[in-house]
Amino acid sequence: MNLSETALTTRIEEEHRLLKQCMGDLLAELEKEAPEDSFRVWKLHFLWRLRDFQNQLLKHFDLEEERELIDDVLRVAPQYAGRIERQKDDHRRILADLEHTIDMLKGVEQASSSRLILVTGRIRNLMASFDAHEREEVRLVQDVYYQDYGVGD
Repeated sequence: MNLSETALTTRIEEEHRLLKQCMGDLLAELEKEAPEDSFRVWKLHFLWRLRDFQNQLLKHFDLEEERELIDDVLRVAPQYAGRIERQKDDHRRILADLEHTIDMLKGVEQASSSRLILVTGRIRNLMASFDAHEREEVRLVQDVYYQDYGVGD
């Protein structure tokens, strides 16, 4: 891996850290009870935070799908082409799930709504899905760049 790719992977790791922090903040907000008397204000602010997360996620996925990085992975380990495609499929699925969840939240009218409980569950599942995606991505990078084939042992 050359210097520019090392800088790119370092940036991706920093993005992972920032996204995890953002997810933690969103989940912490969901742990609090949404105020019934000011629910519409709470909902709007939470929607904006989800949109900020969505935008950060889009940028992160763009960075991960940078052609130079993918080309390098395929040069080093062409056998992992299928895993790269599954990562891209995960990106599309996660973003679609997030968009659908945002749309669902827009339809919630009261803090006591069972629909808010459903949205909260979807957000938790989405965060768990993203965590699993990131763990697989780390394994992929480790398999490609840090594999020890035991040559000369």
